Amino acid sequence: MMNKKKYFIYSLKVFLYLICLIVGFGIGAQTSLEYRFKQACKTVPPKGLDSLKKTVIKMGDIPAYHLLKNEFRKKKHPQEYLIYSIVMADKYHYAPANYDVYYCLTSVFDANSSLGKIDKRTKKLALDYLERGMKLNDPIAKKEFAKLDSR
Repeated sequence: MMNKKKYFIYSLKVFLYLICLIVGFGIGAQTSLEYRFKQACKTVPPKGLDSLKKTVIKMGDIPAYHLLKNEFRKKKHPQEYLIYSIVMADKYHYAPANYDVYYCLTSVFDANSSLGKIDKRTKKLALDYLERGMKLNDPIAKKEFAKLDSR
């Protein structure tokens, strides 16, 4: 009877060890992917805007998309990357681009008081992209959606 109990405990320890090992590798792989992505964003050689635009449109290149987006944001023209956000969201199914579409559509009204309030059609389009980003588990879209939902 004692041997069966020892065997069971030993088997349970091995099983738990394997589970921890598998989970550890999974976390390590995710961290590694995030690290490689961040490094790729830092190490992409500076390209002209035209080259970045073509790379985003033709290949859906995520680091090029972020470089392009950052260039437009630095120049205080976030709405100018709207078309690239739409391409990344619709054609390449890049979840964070859905929030960017929402941001571009709404920020143009926030930045230009002469336009007045956002119209219903544009607001619906912006909210559709935000909702899609939320459903695709984009944390920024989820946070923004929760903020809007609490109003």
